Amino acid sequence: MENIKVEKIKDSGLVMKHPFQIWFESYILSMKHTFGNFDSFIKDLLPVLEWLPKYNTKWFIGDLIAGITVGIMVIPQSLSYALLAGLPPQYGLYTAMVGPVLYFLLGTSKDISIGPTAVISLLTGQAVNSLSGSGYSPATIAITLSFLSGVINVAMRIINLSIIIEFISIPVIIGFTSGSAVSIIASQFPTLIGIKGINTNGSTLKTVIETFKNIKTVKYLDAIFGVTTVMFILLLKFSSERLKKINPKFYFLGVLKNALAIILFTLISFSIGRNSEKLPINIVGTVKGGFPKPKAPELSSDLFTKLIGKAVTITLVVVLEHVSIAKALARVDHYEINSNSEILSQGITNIVGSFFGSYASTGSFSRSSVNRASGSQSPFNGLWTTLVVVISILFLSKGFFYIPKATMAAIISISVYELISTPKSFYNLWRIGPTDFLGLATSFFATVFVSIEVGIYSAIGVSIFSLLVKTALPKITVLSSNKDSKVYVDVSIFSIPLPNTGVVVVRPEDSLIFINSSHVKNNITEIVNALTVVPVEEKNKNKGSGNVSFSSSNSSRVKAARNSYLDHIYQSRMQYNISRGSIEDARAELEKEKNLHNTELPALRALILDMSVVSHMDATGIQMLLDLQAELKDLSKKQYEYLQSINSTASANSSDTKLKRNETLIDITKLSKNLPLNPENFKIHYVNVKPNVLRVMEISGITNSIISYRDRISQANSIFSQSIEAPESSNNSSGNSSGPNTFDHINLANRMLFDCSDNSSPVNQNHNYEFVTDNIHKSIDSAIVAINIDMA
Repeated sequence: MENIKVEKIKDSGLVMKHPFQIWFESYILSMKHTFGNFDSFIKDLLPVLEWLPKYNTKWFIGDLIAGITVGIMVIPQSLSYALLAGLPPQYGLYTAMVGPVLYFLLGTSKDISIGPTAVISLLTGQAVNSLSGSGYSPATIAITLSFLSGVINVAMRIINLSIIIEFISIPVIIGFTSGSAVSIIASQFPTLIGIKGINTNGSTLKTVIETFKNIKTVKYLDAIFGVTTVMFILLLKFSSERLKKINPKFYFLGVLKNALAIILFTLISFSIGRNSEKLPINIVGTVKGGFPKPKAPELSSDLFTKLIGKAVTITLVVVLEHVSIAKALARVDHYEINSNSEILSQGITNIVGSFFGSYASTGSFSRSSVNRASGSQSPFNGLWTTLVVVISILFLSKGFFYIPKATMAAIISISVYELISTPKSFYNLWRIGPTDFLGLATSFFATVFVSIEVGIYSAIGVSIFSLLVKTALPKITVLSSNKDSKVYVDVSIFSIPLPNTGVVVVRPEDSLIFINSSHVKNNITEIVNALTVVPVEEKNKNKGSGNVSFSSSNSSRVKAARNSYLDHIYQSRMQYNISRGSIEDARAELEKEKNLHNTELPALRALILDMSVVSHMDATGIQMLLDLQAELKDLSKKQYEYLQSINSTASANSSDTKLKRNETLIDITKLSKNLPLNPENFKIHYVNVKPNVLRVMEISGITNSIISYRDRISQANSIFSQSIEAPESSNNSSGNSSGPNTFDHINLANRMLFDCSDNSSPVNQNHNYEFVTDNIHKSIDSAIVAINIDMA
């Protein structure tokens, strides 16, 4: 990094202040705004204050129907998910009771239903199972886990670490949720058919293998209950979908399918086992009624150490599930949610809920969808859901005793089955691109064959890895134009002539940072070598003849490298299906380019970098540009000497303007035109540079300070001997005065500095909006004009 010398330039001489100074000033300004507008701050903290004054009768009716509907739906799910979490059934009801009340105050989605979910319950169950011999009760483990998750969640919101969720792409979420659903169904299968003693907290594959090994221990009455429950729920589901087309009221038949299944099969279980000392089926058993006494979660150092890692995982899943569901439903009804408020609401819900016997909760996809379809209008619907749950805790706890566990397993399996994406979704993602499909496949198989915890981290890892790969290996686009148009386009897409003037125009398709600097430099160097003459080493010179022979190894290497690049261009054009003309014409053009001799290629005159896609550049990127400048300048000098030597040899030994070498006729006149007039003037030119990138280029000396460009007007004037009136004041931008503030003539120097579409425009009317200096230009055409000036 010794080549990077930071210039001492005042802030007033740069196009942009230091990024940290900008961030700090913006932060102070935002804090002043936040605390200066206290009402707005409170409404952001408590969104209920924003929408509650607008509440009306229509909203009330919609929330009432939706809340009661979801309340009836959440009771059987809560009981089932509590068993999945390895807890007594009443803890599922506690979790369903607390969340909606807090979300009423803190939430911004009208559709979200807060409570226990299958994936969070399974993760909680795995944590409970892993600490089964530690001396802590399952309830203590689950409640402490919820508290820690809430604290991490709130901390993420305070320091804005919630941005990590943005690293998880939609395909990865699809793979994770689908894999989690498969894992949950596999974990419920032993209970569904009455097999005991299966460890369902391991990998899905292991669970399935153990289940089939113990298939002979199936309790057939449990299996009958489980399979019949599945058939009953599916019958109600498909019947409601058909019947609601006749009468919309039949929609609620599908909504209440789980509750009806619980009632029906509990009655059957009760009738079978009420007079039996030993029940022939597995049942839920005693469900404790009433509310738990509020108490702080246990937080010993030992338990904290054992749970903190699992709490991080649960936090990620909580935020991932909740925000993705809230955004999806908001997108359907065209309203906005506040992601920061949603993340904060989940943290506070899990912290406060842990004091009331609740384990970790988040938004439920199935219940939220039903909530929306039932007419929810605001988060107020959650209060009605809580009321229904409270009634069930107070008056229905004894009725839960005879609920068959096989029926609960069936309800869980059917509920999560809807989370599995269809094969068509997988196929569509494959069609979109292999990167998206790879993320989906990795997260899906890691979740299914290893664990949900590994699946979520694999999901994050794949998303970040794919992002890093795209950043580390950006495409370097070669731009060119044809005679009919001055529009510069990608030569790998459109059938246009390759650059043959010695001015190579490229566009890096990403920022220039440490992760991709070597790739960018190497690719640009390869492109320049493929498009310009390569100074191969001479093996011998026969001064008495007109022939010059070269090393065959160097010659073949140069030709192979150029042919490889040309083949890549041809293949790329065929892949895009944009190129006009027949394939035969394209191949003929390719062969014509391949047949060009090395010395028929132009010498490198300049490199133009289109920086329109470069939004950031770090110190490594600066060093790369400095190294690239030095390397290409050296190459340009070698090309000049190489062509000069050939030109001198040919002129001395032949009076003809054509030299026969290796059965190839070389036009010496054309050869002379390829020579750079002054290779010492070689430099890289930049166009479409963004202010933050330009600031870094200024202080590193890659370009001069933009503010000082007027000092070079007189230099340009002396080159062309044309007068340019200097502006009276650099701060005068009115453009109303005449004479001194206007150009008398339009010449190349003027075009290099300003837009010349109107030669009567005042100087300051244009330049205030352009960044132009000796090697920074507003367009590729302007850069080429400047190159012509430098070579003069």
